[in-house]
Amino acid sequence: MITYNQLKHDIINLGVKPGDTILLRISYRAIGQTVGGPSTFIQVLLDVIGESGTIVSMGFPMPDTSSLFRIFHKKEFIMSPSKVGTGAIPMTMAHNEHSYVSTNTLFPYIAIGKHAKEICSRHTDQSKPYDLIEDIAINYNAKRLRIGGDFLNGTTHIAFTKGLRLCNQYQKRYGIGLYTKQGKKYKWNEIRVSIFCYKGYKLFADQYLSQYIIRRGEIGNGEADLTDLKGILYKEDELISKNPTILLCDDPYCWICRCSYSYSSQSLLAFTFTVIKGIHTKDITLNKGIHTILSAWKNVLFGIKAV
Repeated sequence: MITYNQLKHDIINLGVKPGDTILLRISYRAIGQTVGGPSTFIQVLLDVIGESGTIVSMGFPMPDTSSLFRIFHKKEFIMSPSKVGTGAIPMTMAHNEHSYVSTNTLFPYIAIGKHAKEICSRHTDQSKPYDLIEDIAINYNAKRLRIGGDFLNGTTHIAFTKGLRLCNQYQKRYGIGLYTKQGKKYKWNEIRVSIFCYKGYKLFADQYLSQYIIRRGEIGNGEADLTDLKGILYKEDELISKNPTILLCDDPYCWICRCSYSYSSQSLLAFTFTVIKGIHTKDITLNKGIHTILSAWKNVLFGIKAV
């Protein structure tokens, strides 16, 4: 079992300091079994950053249903800590009596600490999904703490969606969302955020973003790093917003890159034949091939334009 003292040693050793504003991207499973569970990790982090620090996490809910079948699931979605869909750490933060939650219906964030209230108060339904991350990167010199999981920061979505708009491009993506109530009427809230391929992003990150990692190490059993969020935000804006195609991967069976964008190299039908050929030549397994084709058709054929 991992103790409070071990976690504190590891977090300090990674470079977290008093007064820091920290964006958390954490797989609690990667840390390992901790005495006291996720609440211990949160308390250690709060003790390290002190009264002048702030921790922030994505508290996005699990959407109720898809836009295609929403007529069959017309019920009000009421946000609660148990409906946080971004992991054990954000869910535990949401249960903390000192936490604040932004009022953005589809993309709420949870924060605890000195600046938590003011940070969350600015992220409303009029805000874009990742505006809060841009806010804390620029105005609070935030750092991103990652343990396990992928390298994604949230800043990439800001540059990527900006790039799609500036280049007059878009992505077709299957719509999902939830209902809220306004008086006696139901309001459908649909997620229209574009996504990108992680393989393509990883190639991009390895080439351009490694210089913004402050320190690498381990926290508990999990591989971890601490990153300069503002540096990454500006670098991604410099490169991706002018050329969103920089995030394309080279996998011929990636439906996201090959056929979901307005600038993709293949039509949905051509991509389908590519995958079928790959199954025939055993370049891709039958199960993966079928899953890939279904994902492509669901998103591109029934998708909405997302930017």
